[in-house]
Amino acid sequence: MLPTPAISLVIASCVALLAVVTDLHARRIPNWLTGGGLLLGLAGNVLLSSISDGVSGTIAAGLYAVTGAALGFGMLFPFYLIRVHGMGRAIGAGDVKLLAALGAIAGPHAVVSIMVYAALAGAVQSIVILAKQGHVTFMLQQTMVLGVAPSLSGRKAPYAVAIAAGVLLSMFLPPVVRF
Repeated sequence: MLPTPAISLVIASCVALLAVVTDLHARRIPNWLTGGGLLLGLAGNVLLSSISDGVSGTIAAGLYAVTGAALGFGMLFPFYLIRVHGMGRAIGAGDVKLLAALGAIAGPHAVVSIMVYAALAGAVQSIVILAKQGHVTFMLQQTMVLGVAPSLSGRKAPYAVAIAAGVLLSMFLPPVVRF
């Protein structure tokens, strides 16, 4: 296992914060940001490792970055499929690509922590949005009293905010996965 250097998490937080700005402003995360983040993660990991560990380190760092990207992509892609198949308003493609880019930058162990913390932040974000609209009591009534799944509120949350919170929380809280 290659350790996630602090610089990787700083770079990941910069990419995530840029995604927040674009997601809040335009309600989308541009491909130049996610693709650039993916390339930055792959090239950065390979370059840093080749300087310190030579050829064998270069191969390991490349696999490390690719594994992180694949894991980041794979964790959100099922939720994107929910949206594509018309079963609800779930994750957008930009969010999936953003987590893949962050996985390439920070690596597979860090991206699991980022995703767990992002899910928690996303839950808080959703509750805040529902509370602002006065729908929390209605949702609790449907769930607790009527015993049915809550109806969709139609509200949309920019998930890049939750992902960025996940990156920042993973910098300061203990890692979720240890090997």
